[in-house]
Amino acid sequence: MRSSFDAVSVEEIITAAGIVRSSFYRHFKNKSELLKAIIDPMFLSAADKLTALEGKSGHDLFDGIVDIYIWLWRDHKDALLLSGSIGPNQFPLVMESHNRFFVYFASDDLVLEACAIG
Repeated sequence: MRSSFDAVSVEEIITAAGIVRSSFYRHFKNKSELLKAIIDPMFLSAADKLTALEGKSGHDLFDGIVDIYIWLWRDHKDALLLSGSIGPNQFPLVMESHNRFFVYFASDDLVLEACAIG
């Protein structure tokens, strides 16, 4: 069973990664910086891919959204799984990149346009 990010210690992270503590702290001040370094690039890249879909409609838009989700699971599976374990204490760290991605799905017009493939 996976733990929430808050419940995992730096010691558990470095043990799982097979690195020493000094290597971890050479790159990150704390586990929150590690979280941001993993999650932000995923959401920002996905938001860029969604931006590239602007102006598309029907099948093209629907296919583009599906392709983005397939790409996310193929290339960023660990980041996606990690994003599901972020609790309220850590979410503010990645909220900006998260919102940049999900703002596209807040629009009813996008959902209706993607579903209007008949």
